[in-house]
Amino acid sequence: GRQDHGGVVALEGIGISLHRTVEGEEFGILVVGQAEDAGFLGIALAAQDLRLLARLGQEHGSLAVGRRADLLRLLEALRARLARGRLLRDVLKLALIEDAELPPGLPYLVADDLRGWHRAYLELLGIPEARLLRVPADGVYACPRIYVPTQLRNHPRMAIGIDWLRAKVAPLLAPPAEQTELIYASRREQSKRRLLNESAVEEMLAGMGFRVIVPGEMSVLEQIDAFSRARVVAGPHGAALVNMVFAPPGAVLIEITSQAIHYMDEFRVLVAAAGQGSRTLVSRDVETAQPAADGRELHHDYRVELEALRAMVSEVLAEKAAP
Repeated sequence: GRQDHGGVVALEGIGISLHRTVEGEEFGILVVGQAEDAGFLGIALAAQDLRLLARLGQEHGSLAVGRRADLLRLLEALRARLARGRLLRDVLKLALIEDAELPPGLPYLVADDLRGWHRAYLELLGIPEARLLRVPADGVYACPRIYVPTQLRNHPRMAIGIDWLRAKVAPLLAPPAEQTELIYASRREQSKRRLLNESAVEEMLAGMGFRVIVPGEMSVLEQIDAFSRARVVAGPHGAALVNMVFAPPGAVLIEITSQAIHYMDEFRVLVAAAGQGSRTLVSRDVETAQPAADGRELHHDYRVELEALRAMVSEVLAEKAAP
């Protein structure tokens, strides 16, 4: 059974496991954990749109409530792979919980191997350790009811999550007078989708007044502070650009990407929802792919044409300087 609680879906009498993939699409906690009282509040780490669950039911047969055989039959169709969530998937959806009329005091159901940044965000959002119900990520559990927030990533209501998160961390954001920096978010520490001439990019942009940061080597608080000070952010496509959620309205993102992954538009959607601007430079100088675990060629290394980047950056800076 499904009940709509204003963006939070209640699923009843069904079981499924954490952190699985189907056809390369990640989803996480849907209905997990043994319940003896009101149920659990699942933050659905790494969960994709709940429509995936409906599709699974169509492809693998509808699930009879509470029947273990049906649950095992469904799990046989899933390729087990531990999924790690991202800010857009994991945190923005929590905004919907506050507006939903849910039973008070529900624990948050989470995997017991949360990453450090997961824990940091839960702490920033005022969710204490005492409200976390940790379960092994490779287990299969069942409960009579769990509440799952709708996925807000690339969603028409995405701005709700952005505004909510910015309000939660408002004391950490730089004041308007200090929102003047030019930032380059480097991926130099990464081993996949590398920008092969990134050192030359960093040198060129530093000469144009950009401060080079490596978000992958920074704490959550340091990333929030850096992006909140930026009027222009440049960087290769990658998870660090999700921090544009903390950049001020009116900031501009210059996204460097390749023709192999140009279709991945989540950061362009994010900045539009956040009231920011974006420019995209697409490289066609792409190396042989590093195949992903599911066989898809996602992880191409590439180079960006420096003069094309210089021209785009100069144009953006001129626009920002105009009265």
